[in-house]
Amino acid sequence: MASIVEKETAAAEERPRVASVYYNRLGLKMALDADPSVIYAEQLTGTYSGSLHHADLAVKSPYNTYRFAGLPPGPIANPGKSALEAAMHPIAQTFFILSATGMGIIALPGTWKNTTGM
Repeated sequence: MASIVEKETAAAEERPRVASVYYNRLGLKMALDADPSVIYAEQLTGTYSGSLHHADLAVKSPYNTYRFAGLPPGPIANPGKSALEAAMHPIAQTFFILSATGMGIIALPGTWKNTTGM
């Protein structure tokens, strides 16, 4: 968990919120849908182009948290202290969606379906 949190945001103050979203998803047996895991999977195969596209989410790898529920089989990075602390002490909230903005990452309540109608 800490390695995903590490790669999801560079802002230490956002990491407990990010960890909480991922733990909430795990608690409901939802896919984590963590972009950094797809990037890592593509880096392992040498197919990462520098940005993610919709087709990349189908990469066949146990590290792809869009295709496989739960945590990947191993870390995707070397987490720092703030990511480790966030993974051990996520904030208590019921958000399930992460959205990147120009100001950082925000967490949104509800499921993807409830949030987007899709």
